[in-house]
Amino acid sequence: MAHDVFISYSSRNKPVADAICAGLEAEKLRCWIAPRDVLPGQNYGESIVHAIAGCKVMVLVFSEATNVSQAVIREAERAMHHSKPIIPFRIEDTPMSPGLEFFLASCHWLDAIQPPMDTHIAHLARSVRGLTGEGEYVPEKTLSPPPKAKSNRTPVVIAGAVVLAAAGGFFAWRSSQHPPALAQTNTPAAVSQGITLTASLAGAGSGAIASHFSSGNAPRYLATEADGVLTIAPATAPAPGKLTVISPSSEETWLAIPTVELDLKLLNSGTTTAFFQRAVIEVSNSQPESKPVWLADGTRLPGVFSIRALGGEESAPSISLGIAGPEDSIDPSKLPSPATAKTAKTGGFEFPLPRAPRSGIEETLFGRVNDVSFEIPLATTPPSKPATAPKDPEPLYTVALHESGENYTVICDLSQYIQAGEGDRFFLRIESPVIARHRFTVKLEYDDGSGAAKFLKGPTVDATLYPSR
Repeated sequence: MAHDVFISYSSRNKPVADAICAGLEAEKLRCWIAPRDVLPGQNYGESIVHAIAGCKVMVLVFSEATNVSQAVIREAERAMHHSKPIIPFRIEDTPMSPGLEFFLASCHWLDAIQPPMDTHIAHLARSVRGLTGEGEYVPEKTLSPPPKAKSNRTPVVIAGAVVLAAAGGFFAWRSSQHPPALAQTNTPAAVSQGITLTASLAGAGSGAIASHFSSGNAPRYLATEADGVLTIAPATAPAPGKLTVISPSSEETWLAIPTVELDLKLLNSGTTTAFFQRAVIEVSNSQPESKPVWLADGTRLPGVFSIRALGGEESAPSISLGIAGPEDSIDPSKLPSPATAKTAKTGGFEFPLPRAPRSGIEETLFGRVNDVSFEIPLATTPPSKPATAPKDPEPLYTVALHESGENYTVICDLSQYIQAGEGDRFFLRIESPVIARHRFTVKLEYDDGSGAAKFLKGPTVDATLYPSR
């Protein structure tokens, strides 16, 4: 749907942004505001990029929170790239950061610091109508020049340790797309020196993001680095070709293993602004596990043996079950002939126990699922415990690798920029459709004003990944 205004704001200023949206739409000015106008199933980042390109005017809610919002800065850059008028709507008397000054220095501001807010929003509506050609433009004298940045403001250099994160994504773009270069400042174009990239596994040690088996075990990914290769593997996870007893948090969520996220830290000690256009993931090999991971629902024992396969097993498995008491020997050779499990209504497979367990006696369920042998103490199956919802870091971009293959490339749009003497940090989520081992190299494409695309190469990564569920 066509819209007149794109509203850019920090999440901390959402009440003001919602009031602006309601006020402008009451004046018949169609607004686009996230997350309201991101349709279910749409890519969040791609929706924002298209909405900015399709708007007539951007209204940017400015406050101290805006100064530190990388998302707002990137939205302002996109509006500048598409030659969209920007109206900064200032709700706090605070100097703007150098990052925003780059894009807003030539804009006249609408001050909305003193109440009533309704009056300022009505003024904003008249300004928007003037810029869209639907009314008289507000005289320049009623607007304010942008606040000057503090002279002692230090450049932002962000570094930090990294931790595993789980949880939903940002946008993969066609490899044929090539975003244009960033408009330059008055600084003469020169090849930037000293743009550096470091990458590590997101998540080590902060505890800010929790993700685990619903039974309480934490399958955290660990990373080691040697000879220029970053090796990532789950520290605790069900192994292929084995059966693991879990307690699903719901019929849909049997296992919550987080996806791998790389913490990418950029530092620009050069003399010009660098615009990072794309992340290019060059995959040399993706090799799926040949055996599935079998998961048994501990909450349904000892009533019924309910299992699922993680890793692509589609046909119903053959199962043999036996129950042994504390004085009985477990002899797999005495198991009955295998029978085919039936498909459960909620997914997975079900199989009846050979008999009801005896009350007050700790017995063991043993058997085979296809060629996988197992033993489960019936009296000590884990209690049900819901999985925690992970918190996504920001900004977060998602790349989905292939199930298998060699020498292929996946690309996502970044729309990141870093000014001279500054740094930035973002996260790259690496997803896998199946349990698989992947080897890939991270490369970032950027333009430093010279007009030629350059690449910043990160480490080679060996990662054993589990699909997100």
